[in-house]
Amino acid sequence: MLDNETINEIRATRKEISARFGHSPKRLIEHYKEKQKTRMESNRQIKITQQAAQPGTAR
Repeated sequence: MLDNETINEIRATRKEISARFGHSPKRLIEHYKEKQKTRMESNRQIKITQQAAQPGTAR
């Protein structure tokens, strides 16, 4: 189980993130959707690069 210090750090971070977006759930969700989209695109590029580096891999 997490100790109180860790839980307090998590809560503080969540409050900071929420404040960055004016405590607006809509703005916060849009932010996370954009992060997810960016991460998915990045992961896709990594997979393409890894496949290209493997010899004998057909595209």
